[in-house]
Amino acid sequence: MKACAVAFAGLPALAFAQAVPSQTGLGSRQASVTARVASGYEAIGIDVGGFTLFPTTTINTGYDTNIYASSRIEVADAFVTLAPRMTARSQWGRHRLSIVADANI
Repeated sequence: MKACAVAFAGLPALAFAQAVPSQTGLGSRQASVTARVASGYEAIGIDVGGFTLFPTTTINTGYDTNIYASSRIEVADAFVTLAPRMTARSQWGRHRLSIVADANI
């Protein structure tokens, strides 16, 4: 009985000796669904010299109960924000350069 107990006591050490399977090769499966770009919907861009321009615009709406942040007179109103963004990426063979310009209007 003691020999059997000693044999079973050594089993957890064998489990730690096993190799963990590699996570390489999964590629895009590791990215979340929202982070992946669906095929056919990739940004094309605008070719300008050695760069490709990617213009985007985001429009947001909101509502604030105190738009002036005043403690005396509170004025509520809806608002719209416009956020243009321009990304320029180089098409060079050896190096890569990205320039981003954005605003919040």
